[in-house]
Amino acid sequence: MKISRAIVLCLALCAGVGMFFYNSYPENVATQEAMSAQMPEDFAFTLAYGVNAKNIVNTFTQSYTKDMVVEPSITVPFQFSKQEMQEIYAEMAKINLLTDQDWKLSPWLKNCMKVPFETYSLKVQANGKVAEFNWDDENCKLTEDQQKLNNLVEHIRGVLEKNNQFRQLPAPKGGYL
Repeated sequence: MKISRAIVLCLALCAGVGMFFYNSYPENVATQEAMSAQMPEDFAFTLAYGVNAKNIVNTFTQSYTKDMVVEPSITVPFQFSKQEMQEIYAEMAKINLLTDQDWKLSPWLKNCMKVPFETYSLKVQANGKVAEFNWDDENCKLTEDQQKLNNLVEHIRGVLEKNNQFRQLPAPKGGYL
């Protein structure tokens, strides 16, 4: 069987390009910086969560907005302690939240849908970098990255719900079906 010169040239070129990407991949992974264990001075975040993301904790403005479901949302002054902020930062560092990785926050297949579902928006600032993430849990099967972020949200909510300022807020009337 005769192989044309063009085919041989094309195969050689494809092999060369493949080796270039293969050899450069570990270098790209190795140069990706991990988040430091020490919480930077400029660390702040805003997390909106819940049905239509109406609950909002904002450490930039030191406020919390609570979804009151059938009544208008309420916004109150709110501040995490330094220890609470360090704990939340440590959880973000565990999943390397602020690295330049490509977060997969939308499932490629929607096999079923939840109603109601929660929507999330997270903006984080640290070491002069700002990153924003938006996702929801409408799909029954979440991506691995969505699950990591949902676990982070649950951790933040756990810290929030133990906070005395939060515990003094009124309970919402009604609920979502």
